[in-house]
Amino acid sequence: MSEHVSIVVTAGAGCLGSILAPTLLDVCVSSNFSVVRGDACDETLMRKVVAGTDRVIRLAAPVGAPICDRDTILRNSRYASV
Repeated sequence: MSEHVSIVVTAGAGCLGSILAPTLLDVCVSSNFSVVRGDACDETLMRKVVAGTDRVIRLAAPVGAPICDRDTILRNSRYASV
């Protein structure tokens, strides 16, 4: 008997997520999944998405020094760093 585990992957369509998400779906017993389009920096959305979730795999992050230098709020966001 398998245990039901709810997993959220942020940036599931990004470079790493596009490899990880299908792999997770391949090994899952259930094909019950959903895609949520949005911004991982949207606190209201993220609270809703992760509510009741067992695991969160955080792959969303600003990429490259220029964006980190320009956007100090994003750089210091709790969603940008793990």
